[in-house]
Amino acid sequence: MNKNTIEGDLIEVSLRQLGATKVKEISSVMYFVEFELTDTLTISYIYNITHKEKYYLQRVKPYPIPQGKFADEKEIVDYITKDVNKFRNAAQSSNFSTFLSVTEKVCIITDHMEELFLNHNVHGADLTLLNDQLDALTSGMDTVRRAAKEL
Repeated sequence: MNKNTIEGDLIEVSLRQLGATKVKEISSVMYFVEFELTDTLTISYIYNITHKEKYYLQRVKPYPIPQGKFADEKEIVDYITKDVNKFRNAAQSSNFSTFLSVTEKVCIITDHMEELFLNHNVHGADLTLLNDQLDALTSGMDTVRRAAKEL
């Protein structure tokens, strides 16, 4: 049994105690974790243990987003614990389905942007127009953040 397997097993035990409904070892260095929070909301993560003994975590559902690198198994479990608790709370909001719809559109924008730029000769002016529109969107998000009460 190698060190990565032992570390992965320690994380698995902690995540199952947190309520993980599925923990699957994909290889001795990669794990898939799933939490079914409601009948319609599942949160899942993939993490792997790098050859430098660091942990790389990505949330897969309800939308994919890289979470970054972590120093040890405690940090990764702490992060997932906080993240799951935030989603448990957010799922109670009457605006949660709208939130999920917005995040899905953001993911679609990323996919479409990549397809557009990597497969077409996009004019600089068109790219500047899209960039300006996204700047306006992020500015609008900053305005909403300042006006919203922090949880």
